[in-house]
Amino acid sequence: MKNLIVILKDIDELKEKVREFKEKYNINDFDIKVYDVEKIEIKRILSEFDYYPIFSEKSIFVIKNTEKISKNDCEILYNHIKKLPSYIIVILYGMSINPPFEESKLKKEIVSPENIFFKDIYSLKVDDRKKMIETLRNYIKVREKNFTTLISGIEIYLRNILIKEKKLTEEITKKINLLHDLDYSLKVGIVEPGAELEIYLLSYFFSNSI
Repeated sequence: MKNLIVILKDIDELKEKVREFKEKYNINDFDIKVYDVEKIEIKRILSEFDYYPIFSEKSIFVIKNTEKISKNDCEILYNHIKKLPSYIIVILYGMSINPPFEESKLKKEIVSPENIFFKDIYSLKVDDRKKMIETLRNYIKVREKNFTTLISGIEIYLRNILIKEKKLTEEITKKINLLHDLDYSLKVGIVEPGAELEIYLLSYFFSNSI
């Protein structure tokens, strides 16, 4: 089923997949629904599928704690998802899941450059400047024009530094301002994606260790 994804034991992959769909289909947060099967019954969740997306091309339904879904409810859920329209994306997340869902088959997806990019960033040590530069370069090689993802990745990098340091330093403030300037320059064509962007990133963002 093209509109179904099962993610087990990997919260970072769940976050990255939601981010990827939001960007790909321009999905508004209002059209992202998250359900915890420990707090809401499967029948109630199924009734929610009847709603059309309000502000987006597609809707995302995240169902968490799939290990709590009984085999009977899994069969009901599976058969219902098979009939859903293409504008609904269902992501199942938990430690495990009962048949007829099959982890080995449903997880056999092509790993996108975006998946690799964000996974590398989330796994970074926040002060690993060389690894961050390498991550940015690798993504630019395959997605030269997709600068919005690069901006998002750098924002995550800076945010993780803030979380670790627990204070907003002058250096971080400067880098955040430069990031906003870069985003604007790319959108209006002052800086071109590709080699020019790579030089800009190296010169303005990572000339000093953080």
